[in-house]
Amino acid sequence: MLTLSIAVWIRPGIAVGLVLCSFVLEQWAQAGSGLFVSYYQLTNIATALIVMMAFTSMMIQRQMRFPGFGKAGWMFIVLYAYCALSVLWSIDRGATISNLRGQAPYIIMFCLVAPLTAHNTKAIRDALVTVALLGSFLLVTLMMNPNWGHRGVRLAIEGTTGFGVDDIGNPLEVASMAGYLVIILSLLKMTTLPSWANAIRWTIAVASLSLIILSGSRGQFIGAVIAVVCFVPLAYRLKSLGGFFSGVFMVGVVSVTAWMLWSARSGERFELDLLLQGYSDTRLFTTFILLGAWFDAGLVYWILGLGSSASYNDSIIGIYPHFVPGEVLGELGFIGFAIYTTAYGFAVNAFIRTYQRVKEYPEARSLVATLGALLFFFSLLTLKQGSLLGSYALPIFMILIMTVDREVDALTRNAAPLPAPSPQTYGVGNENVQPA
Repeated sequence: MLTLSIAVWIRPGIAVGLVLCSFVLEQWAQAGSGLFVSYYQLTNIATALIVMMAFTSMMIQRQMRFPGFGKAGWMFIVLYAYCALSVLWSIDRGATISNLRGQAPYIIMFCLVAPLTAHNTKAIRDALVTVALLGSFLLVTLMMNPNWGHRGVRLAIEGTTGFGVDDIGNPLEVASMAGYLVIILSLLKMTTLPSWANAIRWTIAVASLSLIILSGSRGQFIGAVIAVVCFVPLAYRLKSLGGFFSGVFMVGVVSVTAWMLWSARSGERFELDLLLQGYSDTRLFTTFILLGAWFDAGLVYWILGLGSSASYNDSIIGIYPHFVPGEVLGELGFIGFAIYTTAYGFAVNAFIRTYQRVKEYPEARSLVATLGALLFFFSLLTLKQGSLLGSYALPIFMILIMTVDREVDALTRNAAPLPAPSPQTYGVGNENVQPA
């Protein structure tokens, strides 16, 4: 942590990468020492302190000029405020207040303060490289941990030398970070790497998919593969149909290799009929229960919603429905859903506009495509896990996209040319071909 503290003071964007890996870092620490199990907030507090240090450094570098959230970020702030306001009409005020109180520190520090530290494209690249480096370290050490259980690493118990069989880390957090790794390693153009470094890069990409399968996280595996396939043509200059299929083939080889490595251990969870049945019996079923209660509540609740975290009420589900768009509609009504979709609209529009402006510049193009793929990937995850208040990465990726858009827009308005395109065109499996 001391090393990270020094690093973020020099390059504040690193803090965003730390936040995206923080919950896996917490499990890694808990697997090694019972101290972090008993005092589980230690890693989160340390992360928050580092984020504040990075924010202070960023403000000094910008001579105290606030960088801004962008329109999508502001819409999420409005959405969080509306969640708090919904306590006035919530059908379960206790659940609303309890969840808001519990999530508020994370929302403020991780969703709102942290992404501001990546205040320009250089800082955003630092954030993504941090995920690649720190995430790779965590991935390798977790996979080598002999105490990996059925779907996650066993956590140490304070005062003992053993591990608790029932104390397993959250496999979805590990799989989500592994998904970020797959996307960043596949799409982000680094500076020219030697052959041995590229070999390590693709080995870790395969290992990341393997870890997702080992954790039994079906949605993360499918989402990561789809995101890479969809955004490869945007990240690289694929000037022919053959080039596109070459990229898809490479992704397919990586995916199949990962699948074969671990399917013998957890492949039964990846059978298509079981996957569809499990999704229908859990995510869709609970969402329909929530929306049914919302529909039966009448016109006022259609507009306002049942209240943030109302699904925790025992008369509805007793927990969040694991389907964020449905949760937003049922708990926050048409108003909340309009705010939520507007945030997406601003982020998607910024992505398209920025990509059109930088598509001739290989490194900028790959950066924008990587951010788009990360937002797409996490958006897919919101259809099968988590709650609105707990989906920290969603506003982070939106704010980062808005930051790139703001910087490119400023260059355009000031008639300042973007840096000249690299003399190299970077393609999948081809790092040194001359541009057409």
